[in-house]
Amino acid sequence: MNVILPIVFILFTACASTPIKTTSQKVINVKDFGAKGDGITNDYLSFKNAVEAINKQGGGKLEIPLGHYLLNTYSTGKEDKSLVFQNCKQLEIEGNNSIMELKGDFHRKVTRTGAKHKFSTDRSLVPLLIQNCKDVRISNLVIDGNVDQMSRDASIVEAAGHLVMIRESRNVVLYNLELHHAMSDGLVLGGNNIPSMEITIDRVISRNNGRQALTIGYAQDVMIKNSEFSYTGITEGNYGHHAPAAGLDIEPNREFQKVKNITFENCTFKNNMGSEAVINHISTTDGVVFKHCHFESSPDSSRKWEIIVNAKNVNFHDCTFVFPNGSIYPTWHKDGSSAGFYNCYIKSGDAGILAVSFNPNSTVIVDNCILEYTGKEVIERYFPYIRMPGLSFTNNVIKIPGDKIKGKRVDGLIEEVKLYKNNRIESSGNNKPRISTTNAKTK
Repeated sequence: MNVILPIVFILFTACASTPIKTTSQKVINVKDFGAKGDGITNDYLSFKNAVEAINKQGGGKLEIPLGHYLLNTYSTGKEDKSLVFQNCKQLEIEGNNSIMELKGDFHRKVTRTGAKHKFSTDRSLVPLLIQNCKDVRISNLVIDGNVDQMSRDASIVEAAGHLVMIRESRNVVLYNLELHHAMSDGLVLGGNNIPSMEITIDRVISRNNGRQALTIGYAQDVMIKNSEFSYTGITEGNYGHHAPAAGLDIEPNREFQKVKNITFENCTFKNNMGSEAVINHISTTDGVVFKHCHFESSPDSSRKWEIIVNAKNVNFHDCTFVFPNGSIYPTWHKDGSSAGFYNCYIKSGDAGILAVSFNPNSTVIVDNCILEYTGKEVIERYFPYIRMPGLSFTNNVIKIPGDKIKGKRVDGLIEEVKLYKNNRIESSGNNKPRISTTNAKTK
């Protein structure tokens, strides 16, 4: 049971955030519906009745007084018991630094076997689901999914065990939230027929969740700042994880679900079991920007692809990457992607950047970056490993320690590239790295 509020969470509560429009609708207090907030009593019915009262009046403020609220009621295959705020305008959920906790000490059994997967409708719940709402603010709340207390039959795929879902809603502010130990995702942004739009996420921590820290499905015009997405797949119990166990996964499900204008500022992605970030839907995703963000994988991770980019206009500005055993993959298998890395610092014990693509319409720019080899052993493959006619490599510094150089063999490849200009190779000692630039244009 995770009930300790981290210091960083408490400090955030004094900060200002984007306001929503004020509402004259009635304030609904969960304690007026019988909630105890003692961490022992099942407060699910009190919350459900309070949510229904909010929905009935079409919006308003849900007040959650400081406390520890246990939810010990779950969905089954016949009935979804998620707490759904629906068709509301000017909705505010004020947590007052409270904890909402899902009962977690149970075993999930297989209830249906499909052609490829095993499924379970045994116990799942979304404690905050915002559906078709406008002008929403959720603030100052911890939600603990308690997956660390769960177990399951082998090979069961994930259920709808997310902690916060925003669906087909507009002008939403999420401020000072901690979402951890979900059965599946900490936070999901999306929709079926219309996108969620104009979303601000500020000071949100999503960690130790079973499948994803943050999933973006059908969403547009999203600003995410001062937030952390970490330790996905590390559920700290017997439950295990669900693939892809990434920090961020942008994954619209249908061709018409366009994702665009997504910005991350001052965010951290670290120690996720899967990739730190996966942006892998080229026909539906256009315009993802990372500014002053930090990406770091665990020293124990054996995963090679820490960043996967396969979309249009994905750009990293002033970001740091620390990957002891992995690399950035700035292009993937499909044609038409475009990515840029500007003023970034890339530390890697693998290739740093691995881009081997002859797709005619895919482009990558690496400009004014530092690439530093941090492996403990002599370079095995190449640092960096680049063979891509659509890549420009300009004004960069490549650092390789002298004792990690191969000797007479080539240490790095930047071949067949569109442009190679104003780059510098640095090393300690008398050994100098050999970087092959065969067929690289210099003008």
